[in-house]
Amino acid sequence: MLADSQAFRDANHRVREYRFYCKDGSVRWIRDELRLLHDEQGEPAEIVGAWMDITQRREIEDALERSEATFRTIFEKHSAVK
Repeated sequence: MLADSQAFRDANHRVREYRFYCKDGSVRWIRDELRLLHDEQGEPAEIVGAWMDITQRREIEDALERSEATFRTIFEKHSAVK
C-alpha cells in the first residue's frame, strides 16, 4: 500500500505527471497529487488527492522549448558569421 511506503510517509506528499493515450490517438497529460493525512496519534489515516489535466500546460512548455532551441540555433549561427 502507498501509505506503507517509507518515502511517501516521510514526505507526506507525492506528485507525478504522466500521459494517457486516448482511443482517438490524442495524448492527455495528467498531474496526480497525493497527500498523506495522519490521525491524532500521528499514524497514517487517509490519503487525499486529485488528478488534473495539464495537457495544455505541457503543450505550451514544449512549444517554448522548441522556440528557445530555434533562437539558440539562429543566435549561434549569427555569432559564428561575425
